[in-house]
Amino acid sequence: MCFSIEEQKILQYAMQNGIIDLADVSADVESMKRQEILEKYHYWQGTDGRFYFKYKDKISGKKKKISRASEQDIQEVILKFHAETAEKHTLVTTFEEWITEKIVCGELQESSVIKYKNNAKRFWAADRELAVNTDVKLLNDDMMEIYVKKTIHDLKLTSKGYSDFRTILMGVLKYAKRKKYTTYSIAAFFLDFVPGKNALTRTKSKSGTSCFKKSELKKLKNKLLENGTVRDLALLLQMYTGLRVGELTTLKSCDNVEKNKLLIRRTESSAIDPEKKCRITKIKETAKTDASDREMILTTECQEIIDLLKKINFGCEYLISDNGKRLTAKQINYHLQKICKEIGIEPRSTHKLRRSYASMLLGAGVDTAVVTNQLGHTEIATTEKYYHYDIEDDAEKIQQINDTIAI
Repeated sequence: MCFSIEEQKILQYAMQNGIIDLADVSADVESMKRQEILEKYHYWQGTDGRFYFKYKDKISGKKKKISRASEQDIQEVILKFHAETAEKHTLVTTFEEWITEKIVCGELQESSVIKYKNNAKRFWAADRELAVNTDVKLLNDDMMEIYVKKTIHDLKLTSKGYSDFRTILMGVLKYAKRKKYTTYSIAAFFLDFVPGKNALTRTKSKSGTSCFKKSELKKLKNKLLENGTVRDLALLLQMYTGLRVGELTTLKSCDNVEKNKLLIRRTESSAIDPEKKCRITKIKETAKTDASDREMILTTECQEIIDLLKKINFGCEYLISDNGKRLTAKQINYHLQKICKEIGIEPRSTHKLRRSYASMLLGAGVDTAVVTNQLGHTEIATTEKYYHYDIEDDAEKIQQINDTIAI
């Protein structure tokens, strides 16, 4: 119940002047709560004058009957029974309801559901007593702060891990509040809570491996051309388009609508299913985001690679197929790492080819808006912040600096 400012002033005045006794009010509220619970159960007085209450035992499934000499005694039995058997909503049980609602409403792809479940299982393990046994109606800021800090510390969460943790907690407890399982506001908690300066684990990155250097790309290109298999041609195509590997492996011949034009309309998603304990790979018939649904410009070399793949896989549904079977993102990633080892460079994922593509365009002065469209990014800021790397080799950089500062 919410009171207006004027009503709050009147209530405060009444309490200060003894018109209202807070202890009496508390007693009345408690009495109302007891009465509300008792009204949910049926008990009766028998012909023998005793009071009876019948209930179903959860373990045996059998109906049992309890009797007491007075009505007050049978009411105490009922109140105790309610306290022990009333439905308890914990973070774990509420998460299952929350994720189920999202699935039913079509808000999440299967890969996202698996990711959420895997993350939740890890986060709940940090404090099983709170996550599994504590009713959400009992949660408060002190409990939540201890739990969040403990989870960050024990799981050594990075900024990304903390963001995932926060997303799940916010979603679950907002759902719990909407369902009236609790009055606790997790949104208000996170408005005030900020992890300590050194609380989050910093992601360790290997120097120079955020993308490929120009000399490495030349070695890689020569090796891929030398081999000439479908896997090699797929990597060459990604090198010259910056496609996400999931977009690459779901390309169809019909996506090449005209010379030097390529439509991106679908992507591949995969995740480890915690229940089946295996990787689930599916084709999503829509692009990753609205911005990812795009028309790309192809260079002449890219078009030649696509024409060759069409010829090799004539009659196949997917452009990147081997012996009639579509290759997966995992297979393409594995092949890149294998080739990197063969030519003596640090093995990296296909996403590094995407970064290298963007860095080459940006470094050459291509308009950022054009690069953003080619990559399928929603914001230009994303392209500039996360996809612009120094891909020049040390010798080139030394020469550039010498030429610039020569006196």
